[in-house]
Amino acid sequence: MYNFPNYLPVISAGNDGSASNPNPTTTGYDKLNGNKTGKNILTVANARDATIDASGNLTAGGAIHASSSQGPADDNRIKPDI
Repeated sequence: MYNFPNYLPVISAGNDGSASNPNPTTTGYDKLNGNKTGKNILTVANARDATIDASGNLTAGGAIHASSSQGPADDNRIKPDI
């Protein structure tokens, strides 16, 4: 990231959704660690599959999967971004 400042780094949120953080800023969340909370990066969670009806309308999906790591960051920024 340091060598390529004009690129947007995309980082996975991780799969610690079922882990417990002994010192969370928000109970049940705050499971992002390391580079996943960096500023000026795009952190991506894993989500449940979308369900589309016969007319092409989104009927369910897009919710974060329970296995995905959740934020917020320790400074209360919303993470993951998408």
